[in-house]
Amino acid sequence: MSDAAFLQEILANPDDDSVRLIYADWLEEQGNPRGTFIRTQIALNQETDPARRALLSNQEDLLLVAHEAEWSAAFRRRTVGWTFQRGFIHHIVLRPQRMIAVLDFLSHLTPLDQMRLVENAERTPPMREITWLSMNPVLQRMRMLDLSATHMDSQTLGALSASPYLEGLRHLDLSTNRIGDRGMSTLSTSPFLPHLVTLNLRGNLIAGTGLLDLTTRIQEDLKQGHPMHLQRLDLRGNPLGNTVRRAILRDRDLRRITLLD
Repeated sequence: MSDAAFLQEILANPDDDSVRLIYADWLEEQGNPRGTFIRTQIALNQETDPARRALLSNQEDLLLVAHEAEWSAAFRRRTVGWTFQRGFIHHIVLRPQRMIAVLDFLSHLTPLDQMRLVENAERTPPMREITWLSMNPVLQRMRMLDLSATHMDSQTLGALSASPYLEGLRHLDLSTNRIGDRGMSTLSTSPFLPHLVTLNLRGNLIAGTGLLDLTTRIQEDLKQGHPMHLQRLDLRGNPLGNTVRRAILRDRDLRRITLLD
């Protein structure tokens, strides 16, 4: 097989370490240190012994010092930051105004499953970019999406919530935006909400009515036999009234969630 063929196999099976390890074997046969790096990061991801983890982490650091510039060349010109996991870049940081130009290209180079957008230069809601992203199939790969402090408002969140590609999303960070109760109500109707494990809504001008819509959605899903995956909900920094707080605390369904308020 060729590099391109291995990459396509890895992109098609992003959770399968065996494909990556076969590729690592092939690279090592070519004398390519990337093979050792892939093997090291997979071992580090699985190892629980502290002493063994320390050795693997040191080896990982040495390989990155020597080769990260080469392995991340295509990303250095197009992103703000990146993180390797299991031998490949899996997390990228982008500016909204650059995302449309580069995301499709980058998604063909590596098994992306996490993305963070940082504040756009205009300091306005990134409506055009979020609308484009919501209709992009690359979202099917995403397990974590960080849209904190990007000036998201209720209308922009509405565009994201309409996406048909977010059923795989498990972690969503919307902190330090201004989605308000209207945005919270919109989020409560989104098809991907039942699949989320963590939801960060810290500092979003949520006063209460939108949150009550969320609790109603959770209750309705449970009554219909749909499992609730949400484990952590961060509501700190929102002007929730005492009435809303008491209603949340009395809700037995929300007691299963780590609630930060």
